[in-house]
Amino acid sequence: MKILITIITSVFLLFFTPDKNDDLIIIHGKSLGKIVLGKTTKKEVENYIGKGKKETFYYLNRNEKKSNKYVYPDRGIELCYTKGDTIFNITIKKNCKYKTDKGIGIGSSIEDVKKAYGEPENIKTTEKLYSMKSIIIGIDYKHINYSLEAQFQNDDKIVYKVDEIDMYNYDF
Repeated sequence: MKILITIITSVFLLFFTPDKNDDLIIIHGKSLGKIVLGKTTKKEVENYIGKGKKETFYYLNRNEKKSNKYVYPDRGIELCYTKGDTIFNITIKKNCKYKTDKGIGIGSSIEDVKKAYGEPENIKTTEKLYSMKSIIIGIDYKHINYSLEAQFQNDDKIVYKVDEIDMYNYDF
C-alpha cells in the first residue's frame, strides 16, 4: 500500500507541479516576469531561468553596435544585453507560451492587441520572401512591437496573428 501511495504521489508531482518560472508574465513594454528591461543583469537572468545559447546580435539603430544575444529555444525567448550585461531587448518567439498581463501572446489577433492596448503609435507593413511571399504587419507602441503575420482563411479572408513580440529599451 505504501508503494502504491508513493507511486501515485510521484506521478501527481511529476504532472501537476508548476514550472518554477510560470510567473513569466509579459508586462507590456517593460518586463518578462522578473526580467526587467534596462535593469536586470545577465547573472540575475541566469539565476532565474538558466543559461541560454550565446549568439552575436547586430542592431542597426545604434550605429551598428553589436551585443550578445542569448537564445532559449525551449521557452521561445531571446534576450540581448548591453556591454554592461543589462537587458535591453526581449523577443518572444512563435513557440512561447507566455502572455501579457492582458492576455496577449503568440496567436493573438490584431484586434485583440488593439483592444488591450489601444491604437498603436505606428503601423508598418513589409513583405518577406520565403518560399512564398508573406505579409507582416508591425504595430508599435512605446518600447514594444508586435509582428503579425497574414494567415489566409478558406474564404480568402486575411487574418493577422501575432507571431513575435519584441520589447526594447535603448535608453542606455
